[in-house]
Amino acid sequence: AAQYGHTEVVKVLLEELTDPTMRNNKFETPLDLAALYGRLEVVKMLLNAHPNLLSCNTKKHTPLHLAARNGHKAVVHVLLEAGMDNNYQTEKGSALHEAALFGKTDVVQILLAAGIDVDIKDNRGLTALEIVRE
Repeated sequence: AAQYGHTEVVKVLLEELTDPTMRNNKFETPLDLAALYGRLEVVKMLLNAHPNLLSCNTKKHTPLHLAARNGHKAVVHVLLEAGMDNNYQTEKGSALHEAALFGKTDVVQILLAAGIDVDIKDNRGLTALEIVRE
């Protein structure tokens, strides 16, 4: 439901005490899927119902990384406003690495304005700027 933006279904599931921190076989939470596919209203619903979802990160991704990679500016804004750590580092680096690598200039600007650390390095020892130069 989160992936497809079915807000009414998400609402019912949240009311029925479905655990929004559960993960699918790819280790993704509903918030991850909503961020990945740019489902802004679902992201807002999940965060309003369960603010602790911001801490359900893995070494592979965060909702912010997924939204940044796919250029979902509004979702990036909401996640940052909700307090998601913009400097959280996975094996691929920060959300800035993802936005830069996938050419999402608008998201790069949003992350820079939010004060993201430009010196964070990925598992190859590269900053986001160094990745763009490759």
